[in-house]
Amino acid sequence: MAEQIESLKFRCPDIVALQEVTLPILNSYPPLLSSIGLHHIVASFHLSREKDELKGPRRYGEIIASRWRLSPMKPEFFPVPWKERVLSAKVITPMGNIELHTTHIPPGSSNGWIKIEMLEGIYKRLARQTKIPRILCGDFNAPQEERPSGEVLTWAQRISARGDVQYRKHRGNGGIEGKGMSFGGWQILT
Repeated sequence: MAEQIESLKFRCPDIVALQEVTLPILNSYPPLLSSIGLHHIVASFHLSREKDELKGPRRYGEIIASRWRLSPMKPEFFPVPWKERVLSAKVITPMGNIELHTTHIPPGSSNGWIKIEMLEGIYKRLARQTKIPRILCGDFNAPQEERPSGEVLTWAQRISARGDVQYRKHRGNGGIEGKGMSFGGWQILT
């Protein structure tokens, strides 16, 4: 964690969004982030109403840290199954307010359709007009690769050492097999 903070310090950030934060290390971050000028901190775990669920595949949360004041936004605004995986705050900057949203989308290979439901819920919440600028960042666990040709390779595909693309075999419920997938009005064709 010290290396991570040192790397951030070198870059002099105004705002940082961290993903895959766990409860055991959550309280270590505020003093470290504050030491590099990021005194305003919001954590998704603090906003969660489902504290008993924050274990196993749901043990990860997010942090937003800023030089400027943060006003956390309710996780209930997002129609997603794992609300602790989306953290939103209004950042009150000297240049005006910004809505910042960060997420850590769980991998589909180990969580079935939760990944798709998370992406659809984020799209549903953010695909509308707003009066203030918005930023969405995070770990989306998608796609596996974007090629210069524009071809998008999903995690449902395997890339051989020669660069050939093949679909992975279907393993249980929720696997994806076919020539593409779509979610929230977006379509990925392969």
